[in-house]
Amino acid sequence: MPPSGAVVIDPRFQGIPQIALGGYFGGLLAGGITGAEAVFRRPVPLGRRLRVEELDGQETALLDGPDLLVKVRPSRVDVRVPPTVTFDESEAARRAYPGTSRHLFPNCFTCGPERGESDGLRIFAGPVAGREIVASPWTPNQSLAAGSAGVAGEYLWSALECPSIWAVVMQEPIDSSQRGVSVRLAVHQTAPVMPREPHIVMGWAIGRDERTRTGGAAILSATGEMCAVARHTLVVTDWGVPLSPSAWK
Repeated sequence: MPPSGAVVIDPRFQGIPQIALGGYFGGLLAGGITGAEAVFRRPVPLGRRLRVEELDGQETALLDGPDLLVKVRPSRVDVRVPPTVTFDESEAARRAYPGTSRHLFPNCFTCGPERGESDGLRIFAGPVAGREIVASPWTPNQSLAAGSAGVAGEYLWSALECPSIWAVVMQEPIDSSQRGVSVRLAVHQTAPVMPREPHIVMGWAIGRDERTRTGGAAILSATGEMCAVARHTLVVTDWGVPLSPSAWK
């Protein structure tokens, strides 16, 4: 995990306007840990000086003054991955991406269609024909690499966040008066994701209860080898409710 100290999250890494993408700062705090979970407590602002603090030997926190925004800890990620798709199937699914014509947050770092090729990840996970999953091809830019280790953790986590949301929403749309708010994201990396090499990103719905929806996501090589897997939990709440997931733990 990164050492304690100050951090400012660049506005480039937004999810919704003025709020940082959960996968980005979750992966940033996780550092080199291959299996970790981020627990989101409050929205993380962009462009503001925040503090990273080690809570104990296992947990790292991101704080805004006295307020705990997120904490990250080592974790297992037990997710059953559905049968994988081919690279051709992922390309066809990308062409069916619904966010191209209608997107609530078109400047999202991961899935926003208004982000440029070298600016956003441009992972457009659309429905796979005949399957209850979404998928997109992804060839990471060289600028995302962390030396010879492949794509840096903050970008890998970012790549896994939005496809799981799209899968959940496509299986059972969220009412227009409501929104899904990320409360937990757990990621386990099993192999490097190398820049300039084609990959497949998949997303699928896992389950739901009265107030939460859970989705899974995976990154695979173009030939189907697993690189990373994620489990993502969201709370569904009315738009008028303040963004403060800590109240719903």
